[in-house]
Amino acid sequence: MLENLQKEVMEINNRILALCENDEKINKRYKGCQIYYSPFVKNPDFMIVGINPGSGYFREKGERIQSFEPIDNYKSMDVMGEELKLLFRMMNKEDLFEKSFITNTYFLSTDNQKELDNLLSLLPEIFKIEVKQKAAEWFKTLVEVVSPKIILCTAYKSFGFVNIFYDNGITINNQSEYFKEGKIGSIPIIACKRKYVTIENKQHLINRLTELL
Repeated sequence: MLENLQKEVMEINNRILALCENDEKINKRYKGCQIYYSPFVKNPDFMIVGINPGSGYFREKGERIQSFEPIDNYKSMDVMGEELKLLFRMMNKEDLFEKSFITNTYFLSTDNQKELDNLLSLLPEIFKIEVKQKAAEWFKTLVEVVSPKIILCTAYKSFGFVNIFYDNGITINNQSEYFKEGKIGSIPIIACKRKYVTIENKQHLINRLTELL
């Protein structure tokens, strides 16, 4: 299943690269493609889900990232990765971070979330629909294959994308100022705000995650 997923992602990536040759707006926004931010992990306590890959690799290397297979370690995580490590450290579960499966809802790399929205809107209509449909299929495949205990979304936006992937089928059963929680089948899914910077904010999230473990 994963090999087929990776092949399909590569095909979508190549089609976008072809569009970049004749469309400057798409060319400016598209920074490449990356599926995995961790090794492949089966049955982890956490599947961590961001929005989409940022443009750190592009800024550092001056070229689009082309990464379609699980990586060897967790060192490529960005600033959000450091925030996550602190969260797990405060839970006294730092080891669980490096046993997590980490990915994004969309694998298309852009500078930020706004640029992802812009990129998707610039794609030809039929292709845009196809990309969104495929993103949903790929995410569901990963959830099925990985089979995590808990899905942790690092932003409300990624939680919203996942909800769309499941046809708005996530029932919110717990919500506070700092996080919200639902279920995909029997799997709890929790979203924290993109900026949960204070110790107090983190503690609300930590308490709930600890209860679920």
